Amino acid sequence: MAEVSQPVAAPAIRDLANYGGQLIAATDSGIQKLASSGVPDSTTTFSAFGNVRYDRLWSGTGSQNLLAAWRDNALSGAFSEPLRLWNGQSAAAATIENVTDLRDLTIAPDGYLYALSAGSLRRHDTLPGLQSGNWRSATLPAAINDARSVTWVVPTP
Repeated sequence: MAEVSQPVAAPAIRDLANYGGQLIAATDSGIQKLASSGVPDSTTTFSAFGNVRYDRLWSGTGSQNLLAAWRDNALSGAFSEPLRLWNGQSAAAATIENVTDLRDLTIAPDGYLYALSAGSLRRHDTLPGLQSGNWRSATLPAAINDARSVTWVVPTP
């Protein structure tokens, strides 16, 4: 006879990211590490982001200890929502800017964060941004129409 178990009660997981070699989840009550069971552990909520809902997560690569989070403005009903970035050490994540319709984001090895919306690509310099709030943000000239994702390519020498 087959044995059936009860499903594990778990909060909604909006997005997942690998941060510092650990899988983390964006939930309705903050960003949390996953327990070995695969369920977000509320005792590990990242206090730098608070106990609020996030829908998307992105992490830096290699030695970058950066974590970006955003709440989808279409789901929140707001015109825009803050794009936040944390360096893994500060007490609070920094707000880069309020964003509408964020489609994707990448943190490039050169220290720039690139945020893609449906019609534009914005660049933010993370080093002065995290140090002094001067993100040196710029909209990159590009003909973008209903963009979906962004990545970076390292040229060969």
